[in-house]
Amino acid sequence: MNDSRPDRNPDEETVEDRLARLVRGGRTNAIAAWAMVAVLVGVFVESWEARHTGG
Repeated sequence: MNDSRPDRNPDEETVEDRLARLVRGGRTNAIAAWAMVAVLVGVFVESWEARHTGG
């Protein structure tokens, strides 16, 4: 990583560094994707129930 700030200690880890490392992990991305799928399924099921039960 090439940082233009000369006062930055290369051993310090910034929030951006942590987020970049987290997003780089395939397992984290898979968990996030499945969580989004679960939310979408929940919304569709609730919408379907409201439409078919008159609520």
